Amino acid sequence: MLFKADLSGADLRDADLSLCNAANCVAEDADLRGAKLDDAYFHQANLSRARLEGAIGTFASFTEAKMQFVRASGVRFDQSEFSQADVSNADFSRGFLTRCKFLETNGRGTIFESTTLDHSSFMDADLEGARLREAQGKRTIWMRAKLASANFGRCFLRSSQFDGISAKGAIFRGADVRDSRFYKAILEDASFVQSNLFGVDLCETKLDRADFTRANMYEAKLLGAKGNGTRFDGANLTRALFQEAR
Repeated sequence: MLFKADLSGADLRDADLSLCNAANCVAEDADLRGAKLDDAYFHQANLSRARLEGAIGTFASFTEAKMQFVRASGVRFDQSEFSQADVSNADFSRGFLTRCKFLETNGRGTIFESTTLDHSSFMDADLEGARLREAQGKRTIWMRAKLASANFGRCFLRSSQFDGISAKGAIFRGADVRDSRFYKAILEDASFVQSNLFGVDLCETKLDRADFTRANMYEAKLLGAKGNGTRFDGANLTRALFQEAR
């Protein structure tokens, strides 16, 4: 048991911490590279600047943990919980975060580039300025998330839910979000240049100055969408629905 333990700067490389209760521990700058964290419990732990590259875990819990500037590229977490944690400016690039929960998480400036996010949920998370270029995942959930200036360029997130997101200035250039929902999303100044929006639900969205240049919007639904200065130059709008759009 590591409950409330002081592990600051500790060398825990390749350690097996499965089933470990490390709630409220202090592990700033700790080295957990390659650690095994199945069912590990880090509730309200302080892991700021810790190294987690290559760590693996199923059912690990980091709820309400402090994980600012954590280096976690290449991690493999499945069905793990990061809800209400602070992972701002952390690096989860090239990792696998499948069926994980980041509910109400502070992920400002966090890196998820080339990360697999199948069935993971970021509902109500703050991901302003997050970097998700080339992230991929099926049926991801982003409902009501704050995604201002986030970069989803060339991501592959088909059949995902972006309902109610606030994504002013977000970049979806070259993204494939086919069959996804953006119902009532705020997408002002967002870029969807050359993106695949086949069958996407954009009903009642705010699209002021959004750019859909050369996007594939075949069968896209924009009922009740509003926007001034929205660009559709060269977009494929075959069978798209614009009734009541303004």
